[in-house]
Amino acid sequence: MSGPGRGHWDRKRSATERGAARRLALLAATRRAIADHGADANVGHVVALAGVGRNTFYAHFPDLRAARDAAEDEESERFRAVLAAEWAEARTPRERLRAVARAWVLTSNGSAEHPPPRLDERRLGRLERALWDALVEARASGLIGREPDAFRVRCLAGAFAAAASDSPRGVAIEEDERAEILLDFSLRAFR
Repeated sequence: MSGPGRGHWDRKRSATERGAARRLALLAATRRAIADHGADANVGHVVALAGVGRNTFYAHFPDLRAARDAAEDEESERFRAVLAAEWAEARTPRERLRAVARAWVLTSNGSAEHPPPRLDERRLGRLERALWDALVEARASGLIGREPDAFRVRCLAGAFAAAASDSPRGVAIEEDERAEILLDFSLRAFR
């Protein structure tokens, strides 16, 4: 959170802007605390990472579960937004499947400030719906031969989750290459 420090605030920004910035910092800190501490993460970890006091945390969230849920909602919405942008550029069924793969890879990578998102039911559900829509279109165009079914789509979503979060040790795979691998895997699963 940018500002003059704990216990002080940036007077150039409105109270609403400062509140929104604190909420974003708390969400980022919640993601980081969960990534670092897993089930042992607590409010103390979050406020230390966000550089705010407990009262600030509780002004935004009633408990850690609510903060985690809000962070997961934000990640799910981020995937939806990136997918919409990627999908808008896609013109063919193959490009739409690639768009799903690319959106998933782009929103599943982490950084120093933003750890990789947890695989929660909201994100997984959005991924499955996006895959289903793209596969139905691919089937209608003749790109794939097998009709999409819930079990295969769920398995494919699991492969997407594993591929986005893991790469072989010591092997760096670029985002576009990961998306191409996932596209190829999708086509093979439904040929």
